[in-house]
Amino acid sequence: MNSEDQDEQTTAAATETNRIPPFTLMMLLAWVAICAVLFEFWRQTGLMGREVLWQSLMGMQLATWSAGLSGLGLRAWWWQQGRRIPWQPGHWLLCLVGFVGLVPILTKLLQLFFWQVDPLPASTGLWLQENVRLILSVASILAMWGVVWFASLPRVWAIVVLPEAITRSFSLGMQIYVVFNGTSQFPFGSDVTMALTWILGVIALAGPLLILIVPLWDAFISKQERDWMHWTGVAAWGLLILQPYLMTIVWLTSRQ
Repeated sequence: MNSEDQDEQTTAAATETNRIPPFTLMMLLAWVAICAVLFEFWRQTGLMGREVLWQSLMGMQLATWSAGLSGLGLRAWWWQQGRRIPWQPGHWLLCLVGFVGLVPILTKLLQLFFWQVDPLPASTGLWLQENVRLILSVASILAMWGVVWFASLPRVWAIVVLPEAITRSFSLGMQIYVVFNGTSQFPFGSDVTMALTWILGVIALAGPLLILIVPLWDAFISKQERDWMHWTGVAAWGLLILQPYLMTIVWLTSRQ
């Protein structure tokens, strides 16, 4: 074998290593397994609810989180194998969904752990038990802002993440304010609060529009080639940002 043939084989092997593997049955089974574990955990802890609509909505949410966790696991596995697969925009979105899903999952696990270890905690332990979700939420929001500012993806895709990062940051800021100052000092009816609420409402409405428009522009106008994980991430991110609207619809329906 001459040197040219060796170079061609080396190039082909490197290309294959850097190419995302096709979607397989094992990947599907891994996602189903994560879904099953989360469904059972949520059922055992009484978080699924009793009404069929709420159970369906929670099931969709758990399936979305499971997809994000599967994406995180696959990217970590490929990295551990030395496969330098390029990050497409949907990959970032899928991993962010996984980070968001980890917040309630780890919160519940840590609360159960704290309860088993110290059922009658002192003031510091009680504060940690009550606010562990806020601590984990800070990490997930920092991950969103990290993708917006530092991820190697086109700016138009960073804008897709921006509305969710802004609204979650503001919501977290209000929760932290209430934790340290109480609800009595929160300026609920002030003009500034009302203006910020309206602005954030408009920003939140931009999220579903962007996740619809940008992928279509990317596929049909920019004509970028995208793989199956990219489109999975786009779908998962869309379901994630639609969740509050669906919850509102279910809540209004249940009150009638």
